[in-house]
Amino acid sequence: MSHLEYRKALQLILSLMMASLFLMAMHFSVRADQTQTFVIPASDGYGIGECLLPGSACGQTLADAWCEAHGLSKSTAYGPAEDITASTGISDSPKAEPGSFIVKCQE
Repeated sequence: MSHLEYRKALQLILSLMMASLFLMAMHFSVRADQTQTFVIPASDGYGIGECLLPGSACGQTLADAWCEAHGLSKSTAYGPAEDITASTGISDSPKAEPGSFIVKCQE
């Protein structure tokens, strides 16, 4: 192979790589962030409500784990339903019975 053939092959490979990167970037920029809100009843039987109380050391970890278990990436808000809906303006949350907890997740 001559020097010219190597150069053309290199240009072709680089062009294909750039096209692939461009297509991947287009795919990710089109996708919108989705959020989902979960209501966890006070009587869930697992006792996770203690972690979701304000000031608890395990709250963020538990909320993130809850989101990951439901196929989402991380939590954006969590806490008692009475507190979290008022402080974050979550209006799309399902009806929560007294003592319930809210975990809001994003994709």
